[in-house]
Amino acid sequence: MTFKQKLNLSYTLIIVILIVIVSYCHYLIHLSNTKQNMEVTMDEISNQIALNLDVYVSELVSSTIQPLYDRTQIERLITGKSIDSLKLNETTQLENYIRNTYLYPNSQDIMAVHVFDRAGGSLNLYQKDQQYVYAPQSTSAFVEAVKKHGKSAVSNTTLVRPSNSQTETPMFSIFRQLNIFELNQPYGMLVLDINFSKIDRLLRNVELEQGSSLTLVNEQNQIIYSMDRNLITSPAPALDAHQWLQAEANLETIPWTIRLDVPLNSVLNRKEMLLTSLLIMVAAILAAVLFSGWFSRKVTLPLEQLRRLMRRAEYGEFNLKFRAKSQDEIAHLGNSFNQMTTRIKELIDRSYVAEIRQRDAQFSALQSQINPHFLFNTLETIRMTAETEGNPETVKMIASLGKLLKVNFQQQSWVTIRQELDYIEHYLLLQSARLSYPPTIEIECGESAKNIPILAFLIQPLVENSILHGLRPISRPGLIRIHIAENQADAKIEIAITDDGAGMTPERLEAVRSRIRLSSDEPSPEASIGLLNIQRRIKLSYGNKYGLEIDSREDRGTSVVCRIPCNQIPKRHGKGDDLDHEYISYGDRG
Repeated sequence: MTFKQKLNLSYTLIIVILIVIVSYCHYLIHLSNTKQNMEVTMDEISNQIALNLDVYVSELVSSTIQPLYDRTQIERLITGKSIDSLKLNETTQLENYIRNTYLYPNSQDIMAVHVFDRAGGSLNLYQKDQQYVYAPQSTSAFVEAVKKHGKSAVSNTTLVRPSNSQTETPMFSIFRQLNIFELNQPYGMLVLDINFSKIDRLLRNVELEQGSSLTLVNEQNQIIYSMDRNLITSPAPALDAHQWLQAEANLETIPWTIRLDVPLNSVLNRKEMLLTSLLIMVAAILAAVLFSGWFSRKVTLPLEQLRRLMRRAEYGEFNLKFRAKSQDEIAHLGNSFNQMTTRIKELIDRSYVAEIRQRDAQFSALQSQINPHFLFNTLETIRMTAETEGNPETVKMIASLGKLLKVNFQQQSWVTIRQELDYIEHYLLLQSARLSYPPTIEIECGESAKNIPILAFLIQPLVENSILHGLRPISRPGLIRIHIAENQADAKIEIAITDDGAGMTPERLEAVRSRIRLSSDEPSPEASIGLLNIQRRIKLSYGNKYGLEIDSREDRGTSVVCRIPCNQIPKRHGKGDDLDHEYISYGDRG
């Protein structure tokens, strides 16, 4: 079998496994989407039922307010007297009012109306004289209505048996205490007994999945009404969320909840078949994984051996041989590798070593030409010649240049403040010779602060910025002040470089400040001696709480303040980090 055939077989197995995985994921997504869609539908159904019931119940509850408007009826008749003491014509008038107001217009809903006076007397009128045993004054809803002082209260479901029926009928009651409006004084209690005929029709008009249930539940989790009459007045059962989908909606008028329960099996009726298929796919995946692991090892073992040999060849080991155990494409690659290593070894022996030696000789010759001793000796010869010819200014400039060059060749990382100020003095001497208006320099630094170590080239770039951007643009002599103060309390050093040059506009100043704040995150196109470079060096060496602050006013000058710790001494010095050396061995003359 060729290597191509092996790869084709491996890819075929991988594709089959991927298809199985994708199919399974699609199955899970389908189940999840079906369940979510059903939950949304159930929420919409339960909310719509709750809305319809709210409208229906709110009409019944509102009807109990009617006696408070028709004050010439119930209020006039039983205020200040009991129902039992009413005259015949008054009793007839009260009964006619109740029948015309409640029983006749609501013959399908209201089963009975009860009116109680303050003394406990009552008037009970039933729909079509179909009486039943029920004492509303003994219910908790009656007590609740008394406490509510005129607001309605609704009772739980009660099973009653009218005189013309052999079966019990579920009903609930609406209670409202009747008060004299001006005095807020109760004079009676109105009770409406409501059957569930209309509520039953509303619930049965909802099309549900087979096995679903739709119930009304109160705050105590007791079933107020259900299409299954056997469940009414019993506690609502707790259903397993893994087997049932549930949706609830609260009524606003009364503290009842619509609960819709749908069995998952009725929604996902193909789940069992899909799970069986899934088990078969899982078994096939396991077998494919085991076979693929064994087969891929057989395929990749020679490649792994060849990769290890190539890695060793990268490090200069060319006495390597690949030994093939087959005659496929990997064997051809191995033979090519063997020929390559042999050829490279021959080339190295013949030409590469000789070329390296020749380049080393050329590099050594070039290096000797730019030897610092050669450069310093040449500068010393030029300085002696200028001194012999009586040119003291040239002598000072050459001596300062030599000192600056020697400092740069030493590549120091840490110096004392004294050494840094000495370097700045030589630098300013050379700059003064170049400028049309040499600046005035003022340096203020205590003796104790001069021995503190700091980063090399920390102050000089700030002085250079003052000359290039502050004093050079103006046509007059300028002033540069270097003030170094040591704060023993905070263990900090504050280095301030101030000039009275051109300054910056507020927009330019804000741009410079912004670049300094972002110096640790964005690359800088400027040279390494700029403000951004100094800010980065301070952050890296001392920490993020130290750094530069800049202030400037146009035509008034610029001030840069550098704050660093005074007790942070480098624990380990790199090349040229010795703090005890001199910048240059010879001194100033003339």
